[in-house]
Amino acid sequence: MSSHVAGTKDRSAVVAWLPSKWGDVAESIEKAQVAFDAMDIGPVAYLHDGERGLAIVPRAIPRDFLMARLPRAGLHQLSHEIRRFDHSWVRITGKMDDDGWEGELEPITVLGYETSERCSHPWSASHLELCKRLGLPIRQGGGDVAGGSEPSIRVAVRR
Repeated sequence: MSSHVAGTKDRSAVVAWLPSKWGDVAESIEKAQVAFDAMDIGPVAYLHDGERGLAIVPRAIPRDFLMARLPRAGLHQLSHEIRRFDHSWVRITGKMDDDGWEGELEPITVLGYETSERCSHPWSASHLELCKRLGLPIRQGGGDVAGGSEPSIRVAVRR
């Protein structure tokens, strides 16, 4: 899944695997939520694959805003990829091994609705749709919606 908000020139949503060094899934979600609250972005959909947490903030956020704040929040990988490629491709499926699929994504919860009220960035239509498809529909408050509603998804075999 691409973090880029389709139909915009310079906006991305946050779609990021939380760093393993933050601890287990519950600990990493707590740390992430503190960081997102401090940036006034939300709400945040959280999922996991059994090992790590995945955070999705379905907002169309200017890339400059993200590149300035993500490193301070400890999300260096996402910041690096947005800086280098203008967006980030993030795995949103399980992993295929010799025995079949493992680590399928499971929804956890949506946090940060109170932060959503302070968030000045428009919604990302495609990332709202992604959250819905992954089992965590977002209660959308007021505000503008940016981009097309079809998520930018590609299928790739990684070796």
